[in-house]
Parts: sequence; structure tokens; C-alpha cells
Amino acid sequence: MLAVLTKNRRFPLFFAILLTVCTLVGTVSPQGVFAQEAEWVYVSGQSVGIAMMSRGLIVVKAGEVKDENGKVFFPAADAGIRPGDIVTHIDGEEILSAGHLTEIMCKKTDEAVKVTYTRGDKTVTVKVKPALDADSGERKLGLIVRDSTSGLGTLTFVDGDSGNYASLGHAITEVTTGIVIPAREGTLSHCMIKGIVKGKSGQPGELRGSFSLQSPLGSVTKNNEFGVYGEFYNKKALDGMTKMQVCPRDEIKIGRASILCTLDDGGAEYYDVTINKINSQSSKGVKGLVIEVVDEDLLEKTGGIVQGMSGSPIVQDGRLVGAVTHVMINDSSKGYGIFAEWMLDEAA
Repeated sequence: MLAVLTKNRRFPLFFAILLTVCTLVGTVSPQGVFAQEAEWVYVSGQSVGIAMMSRGLIVVKAGEVKDENGKVFFPAADAGIRPGDIVTHIDGEEILSAGHLTEIMCKKTDEAVKVTYTRGDKTVTVKVKPALDADSGERKLGLIVRDSTSGLGTLTFVDGDSGNYASLGHAITEVTTGIVIPAREGTLSHCMIKGIVKGKSGQPGELRGSFSLQSPLGSVTKNNEFGVYGEFYNKKALDGMTKMQVCPRDEIKIGRASILCTLDDGGAEYYDVTINKINSQSSKGVKGLVIEVVDEDLLEKTGGIVQGMSGSPIVQDGRLVGAVTHVMINDSSKGYGIFAEWMLDEAA
């Protein structure tokens, strides 16, 4: 549930908005179930800016190259490369960015190059013969790619033991293809909320804000189905967070709870919600909780759950039970949450 924002950064804004809409562990012994030591984390609710470079180039389109005679070629497409593939190497050399790909191709002749890409769990290498583009005078593969993304979300917690943080509760995906963007590197930064677009039925609202890459709060090392994770640098910021126990899944109750989120420069505040349903999950998932906003102040300001609130901590009886992940399109007062246990496991 990442929101569009104004910014001061070097990353282009190619961020998938997941809140459509847009992370704890127990142990079982072969001899029985034993009580486990309580896990404690620093709960945040602060709005954060996330800027991330992808590991490999995400193919948005395998298009045409037109030569000086007007003849059209489809080098990458003819070799079987498709949107959603991730190009990782050219002739064995790792590709670090879109600019790096251009630099490499400028040094090539018209001979075919070996392009290595991933598609799901498979890694494929194919030969692609570049074509000379009439407009640029450069040899091209006919690829339109993206190598970075940025947007805003919410910091869920910091694990004091590992020094790592957890945020969002769902993946950052490439907006055109919908694939999860593999993280090469990135930064987590403080974000200033500049405005709110109120949500309504069929149209999720959003938080709008700005952030700078100067003095980052942390790094980005992982982006997967269960959120964005990395090392948290600013240990002094822990003083402004609440140390809280992570609630086991089987101790969460139907009924009243709160979410902690940031709507303005006043910082994170608690707002009333109810947990309407708890889905039984034996393996990780992002929709373990069904929640409903009942706080009149939050409903008045945002209409309920909006883009940018992904990762907002869900608290019940003084314990962290989960984080907001999605909003229901037809009713912005309702949405889903991921169990805090799953996020703690990912942050370890």
C-alpha cells in the first residue's frame, strides 16, 4: 500500500500501489508443545519513504527497433524474452542498472550477445542479435526495462535483538507486470506527510508526502511477499517507539484493537479498529486478519484505510498482533492485516 509522493531523490517513481487495495515464530517439539519466550520489538507507525534498486532489469516491454531503412526488428522478443522477465547478465557480465546496460551495448558489434534472464524460478540464457536503431545510432536489444522504484509506506517495528526493521507487510511490485521486485539495495527514510486523498467506495485514498535520501533510517535488503526489510541505522529513534510484546497468532481475539499510523507532522497516533475475523494460517500469508476502522476521527480524515498505511501496526491489549496490508476496494473502512509473527520471522 504504497502511495504516490513528491520527493527529493535520485530514484524515478515506478512504484506499484498494492493497497488495493496498498512481517515470530513458535516452536513445536516432537514431544509436545512448550511455552515459548515472549518476543519484544519496538513498534513504530512512522511514515517512511522507500527507495530501492532492483537486482536485475525488469522487462516492461520487448519492443521493436527500426533501422535506417525503416525495417523493423524485434531482437529480444524473437529470442523469447517477455515482459516480467528479469535480465541479469550480458555475455556473463552482471547488469547493475539500465544505464549500465546501455554502456555495455555501446561497446558491442552487430554480433549476437548472450542474454541471461530469470523467469520465476528458472534462469535462461539466449542469444540475441542487436539491431542498429536509426534514431539513436546505437545497437539495441529492443528492451524497455525498469531498474528502481520508490514510494511511501509505514514502518511496523524494529527488532532490537537483530537490529533489523519490518515494514509494509506486502511486497513492492513492478507496476506494469505485477512481479515482485528483487531488491539489490535501497534506503529507508523519514517521510513528511503533505496531504491526504480520502478514500471512497471503488477508489482507495492515499497519503501523499515527501522524503529525502539524506540521513537514511536504514537500508533495504529484502522485498518479498511479506514486506520490506533491512538494517535499521538510527538507534536513537528507538527512544520514540514503544517496546511491545509480539502476540502469538493463537492469542489474538475477535474484537477491539488499534492501528498506529501517521497522518501529519504530529507523528504516529492510535486509531480504533475492530478485528472481525482471524484466518487460520499454518504457513505465511498476508491476509491473516480482517479489520474494520471504527474510529470516527480516522474515518473523517481518510475514509478508512488508504494507500501509504501499509505496515501500520495493529495493536490489541498492549501487544503487537499484526500490520495493515490491504484495503477492500468496495469498502475503504475494511481491510486485511498480516500476523506480526510472520513479519518478525522475516526480519530475523
